Amino acid sequence: MLHIASSPTYPTARDLLADELAFLDLLLARHVARLRATGRFTEDPFRGLHISESDADATLAADEWSDTALDHRIASRRAMIDGAIAASIAAGLRLPLESLARKFGLDDFGAGCLLIAAAASFDRRYETLFAYANNDVARKLASVDLVLDLLAPQSARLDCLAHFRPEAPLVRDRLIVFAENEREMPLPGRSLRVEDRVADALLDLPAQMDARLASFLRCEPADPVWLDPAATAAADASLVCCRHEPSAIVLAGPDDCGQRSLVEALCRKRGLRLIEASMAHPAALELPPERLGQLLAREAIMSDAGLLLAAGPQLPAGRCELVASAAARPGLPLFVAAAHGFDTRIVTRSVTVERCDMPRATAEVRGRWWRSLIGAHALNETAAAGAARLGVTFHLGPNGIAESLRIALRERSHDGSDKLTVDHLATAARRHAAQALPRLARRVEPHCDWSDLVLPGRQIEQLREISAWVELWSQVHGDWGFKTKMPQGHATAALFCGPSGTGKTMAASVVARTVGLDLFRIDLASVVSKYIGETEQNIDRLFDEAMRANAILFFDEADALFGKRTEVRDAHDRYANLEVSYLLQRIEDHEGLVILATNLNGNIDDAFARRLRHIVAFPFPDAGLRTRLWRQAFPAEAPLDAALDLPRIAQNFELSGGNIRNAALAAAFLAASERRAIETCHLMRAIAREFEKLGRPPNGADFGELRGVLDGDDTPTP
Repeated sequence: MLHIASSPTYPTARDLLADELAFLDLLLARHVARLRATGRFTEDPFRGLHISESDADATLAADEWSDTALDHRIASRRAMIDGAIAASIAAGLRLPLESLARKFGLDDFGAGCLLIAAAASFDRRYETLFAYANNDVARKLASVDLVLDLLAPQSARLDCLAHFRPEAPLVRDRLIVFAENEREMPLPGRSLRVEDRVADALLDLPAQMDARLASFLRCEPADPVWLDPAATAAADASLVCCRHEPSAIVLAGPDDCGQRSLVEALCRKRGLRLIEASMAHPAALELPPERLGQLLAREAIMSDAGLLLAAGPQLPAGRCELVASAAARPGLPLFVAAAHGFDTRIVTRSVTVERCDMPRATAEVRGRWWRSLIGAHALNETAAAGAARLGVTFHLGPNGIAESLRIALRERSHDGSDKLTVDHLATAARRHAAQALPRLARRVEPHCDWSDLVLPGRQIEQLREISAWVELWSQVHGDWGFKTKMPQGHATAALFCGPSGTGKTMAASVVARTVGLDLFRIDLASVVSKYIGETEQNIDRLFDEAMRANAILFFDEADALFGKRTEVRDAHDRYANLEVSYLLQRIEDHEGLVILATNLNGNIDDAFARRLRHIVAFPFPDAGLRTRLWRQAFPAEAPLDAALDLPRIAQNFELSGGNIRNAALAAAFLAASERRAIETCHLMRAIAREFEKLGRPPNGADFGELRGVLDGDDTPTP
């Protein structure tokens, strides 16, 4: 029995689907009747999967219907269904098939085609019926030709073929897909089906995004933040101008500079959600660009959402087609978040591209972002009052700030704190911002303070000046207006030069601890690449992440990277010089502290040396400094022999601070293994090992009057 709505409206959306499938049964019954009347069935005994005509008639419940009776029933049932659809829509019931047809611009033929292609996804008996109607045992899906026979008058068949062209909504938006093995077949013979995402929508199931997209889509709404009025107005005007033609709006600016918040506000204004897709995600790169664009656009339209493509510094190679593919739907709000260098010409051949430059995120803007997000979480006034300080300290965008807040709130719940202070937020922001840096650098734990530094007074004074530059930068450059007078004066680059082991790394650690910032030692092997262009990309990532985290970058043995540029003999030399120049420019533009350490001051390029704010020379320690180093090398708990004469040892052995610390530790292990206090003989043996490591085999002249305390194999050669 056919179930046709007898009430003015459908109780549920699935009642309409049941009636539409029952109506399809009528169409198939008429089609079979016409094939029989014209003798178009073959006489192959295997046709129709061994289904006899009586079995097919029973499945279709059409054995008693003539062709004329079927025409009458089809017309009357269609009128009843259409009337119930209109009444249901007027009553506010959402009907999935009607909703999809409206969103994707399908006419009655397109909607009917979608239902026929989806029928086998709902009821497997349609595989049998389609095989019978196709007069082919192997054709279990509806073909284009069958759809035309069922829905199109003979005079309109050629016109209706246009619904299956690549640019038509059914195919362009992947509402229907052709069988993969029939691509070379003439269009009328190709089989049709729907993907699970479309079938679920027709069944009105809870929205489950396409599994191929789930790993790199972000759909949850973000907390509202302060938006730049000028940028918002420009993007809104571009969106209005482009709503009737295939178009994309490129929001050019650094990563996480407020693009997502701006787009979400524009979509919210139009009653839409926002879907953000990361184009650099590995799962996104696995899909062909055109297919990816189709799937993203379909997901956005089905979800009543705008679409934001997060391209990063640049769309990955060969991925520009996805922008054109996604933008092919007039009315879909499509945005691309890209760096300022994004070349819009690569997608302008097929779509209109509007470019909107995002304003630079100043400390004031970042402070407003912090303040608005802190307010959204209803945090205490103390935390809100520190928003300006956080905006100066951390170069985070709205996404980074929101994640930092989540980290701080999660940790507060763990330790039971009543209030969330600025220090809590700063710690969370530093932790979040520094997550990406370990890929290119290694964090140096600050275990030392000023009392551990053994340097002449002049060098200590210079290091305190560097700390003051970092701490007072916002006051001098911002409040006192020096940034307007010296626009290039925001970089702080310091050179620490001196022999190995004289305390350059320790000094950098002390400065970082003083100003409350993280120190990262750069792994040069991870930055420099043999592939052309990759070194610059690594440099950009390094400095961008360091700026967000407000971290101090420490280039150890910098003369290997910043040394005098080589004479150009071939293309490799020329490119190496370009890499150095690019790195020097990034250091000069960096809003933070960069420390370069070198053992050989003369190796630093003169052009770069002129750009340094501070040069601190770390001298080889004299006897007085060595005495202090020896005393600091032993903890208060260490058992020292009363006869141990550290000033005498400092006078006799010219060692750097690093060698002295190594010798003190080695002597402690020697003494502990003998279950004795640390004596002069232990120290002599440890010092001898240090000389060996330095490539200077110990001899009697080195040890002078102390040579007699060496035992066994460690006796110096006369």
